Amino acid sequence: GADTGPGADTGPGADTGPEPTPDPEPPAPEVAPLVVSSAPPAGALTVFPVVRGTGDPGALVRVTDRHGEVVASATVTPDGGWEVAVTRLAGVGEHALHVAQVVGDEASTPSALGPYVFDLPRVLSPGPGELVAGQLGGWSWSGPLYTTDIVLDGTPGLRVEAFLDGRPTGTVHTLGDAPLVRQARDLAPGGHTLSVRVVDPAAPGPGYGPTVTVPFTLVGLL
Repeated sequence: GADTGPGADTGPGADTGPEPTPDPEPPAPEVAPLVVSSAPPAGALTVFPVVRGTGDPGALVRVTDRHGEVVASATVTPDGGWEVAVTRLAGVGEHALHVAQVVGDEASTPSALGPYVFDLPRVLSPGPGELVAGQLGGWSWSGPLYTTDIVLDGTPGLRVEAFLDGRPTGTVHTLGDAPLVRQARDLAPGGHTLSVRVVDPAAPGPGYGPTVTVPFTLVGLL
């Protein structure tokens, strides 16, 4: 047969040069960040914050705290809007929030909000775990009922509502320059709780803040 030249090798396994480099896989599309159009400025809050904005319809809006715990969530509506009230925040401490949208298993780069702290009302009396003397105020089928003073304080102008043993008293109190003294009525001897929280009917969302709760024990004086 014909000689193709010295060193020629055209059989199986012949070196035909480097393999062509395959085209790189296109990067997965990133989830676009949420647009935050409305949020409280950093600083003091009296009621739970409400955050609004726009995103991808159907995406999950996820709000996390500084520890990565989810404290609120919502779904972007078909028109691209979203609103979330962040009501799972503790009353004490500083809160730095991060808001992202999640599509499938991918999350967007979060937007940072805050930090926030709550301007809480204070219960000056009764003190936590205190034995409180009550004055006889009436009788029920189960025995005597007593009245005792409660004393509230806080930033003047804050409006607060109180709860006794988890039941609202039905009155909203406005704090002033001096501590506010009111009476708790129709209490049986024994353990009770007094809770107070700021309310603001004009605020967006739920319009109330974290609850401050004080347990106490009533001792009746006949």
